[in-house]
Amino acid sequence: MTLTYGGGDHPAAQFLTYEHVQRWLVEVRRKASVRYLAVGEYGSEKGRAHWHVLLFYEKGAPPDVELNKRINHKMWKHGFSQWEEISTQAIRYCVKYVQKDKGALEKQAKFALSKRPALGAKYFVKLASEYVEAGLSPKELSYSFPDVLNKKTKLPETFRLPKQSFSAAHFVESFVRLWQEKYGNSRWPSSELVDYFLDREAAKTPLDLGKERFAGRVPKPERPPPHGSEPVYSPSVNAYFSDTPICRLWFYRNKEGDLVWHEKLGKAGNAVRNGRIVLKGLRPDG
Repeated sequence: MTLTYGGGDHPAAQFLTYEHVQRWLVEVRRKASVRYLAVGEYGSEKGRAHWHVLLFYEKGAPPDVELNKRINHKMWKHGFSQWEEISTQAIRYCVKYVQKDKGALEKQAKFALSKRPALGAKYFVKLASEYVEAGLSPKELSYSFPDVLNKKTKLPETFRLPKQSFSAAHFVESFVRLWQEKYGNSRWPSSELVDYFLDREAAKTPLDLGKERFAGRVPKPERPPPHGSEPVYSPSVNAYFSDTPICRLWFYRNKEGDLVWHEKLGKAGNAVRNGRIVLKGLRPDG
């Protein structure tokens, strides 16, 4: 979609007003369920404001209009609108505005998109489901599409999620949830990637293992918590953990000195200091 403002010295063409796009989206959503990505920019020749919008239809269909032609449409009352089939070229043009290296014009642009959930969220749930159905655990944050090929190798292009991104966490969390729904308390195949995200969630306040030395390996719990998986040792924090349908639990001493299961590690949980996680003088558990 391209949304422009009236000709001549139309005052609205001087500024990018995202509220206009929001009102237009309200009209679009009266007839369909859509996700969107919108980019507002100024023309390189006359500096006139206009918008490019990618619409991803989940339910319903676009209005019955002639494609690739500037038209006056009742949903956009500020000027012309032009509907086109979405293309790879259009996507690349719009997403360039999220790149770090921007020119002067790009820096003046405005960028907005669907966030709740994020664009592409359903794909990563589907990808997680494929791992679960195959009985496998994801080992890395890479994915590909069979019809998106590398120009040189002619093989599917490999994309990678940043480890700190929302989509990466959403993908792994979806995998854990779907695995537990299908297999109950049976633990998934070993995966450092999955463990990393679950450990990160548990340790809201990271433990600094460099400042304190463990006095010994924490003892193994005699049994898992109710509905929990068989305890697994994590050398990074010197504690055993068990995955339950609700969350990952950690086994260490509380403030009263009792060995119990906790939802969190470090200062965010009951273990005030790293030393509370270990029992001094005990022989390492095999």
